[in-house]
Amino acid sequence: MAFKEMFILFFGKLLSRKFIMTMILAIILLIVFFVMVKNELLSETSFGLWLAGLLAAFGIYTGSNIIVKKKTDDGGTNE
Repeated sequence: MAFKEMFILFFGKLLSRKFIMTMILAIILLIVFFVMVKNELLSETSFGLWLAGLLAAFGIYTGSNIIVKKKTDDGGTNE
């Protein structure tokens, strides 16, 4: 198998709509973080809320992948 075919096979699965939207959200949250650091607005509470938002974004992505995997493994009967 050529490198180009392996590259397309790997990134074709990786670049789904869920993954792209999760990365966009993560980039927005990182921009917000750096703006807060630059303007000295970052406190323990705001950092905790920011981190909760970041973890929630990745948790939703992971949870949706698990649900999709279960549905494909069970033929769509497990809901």
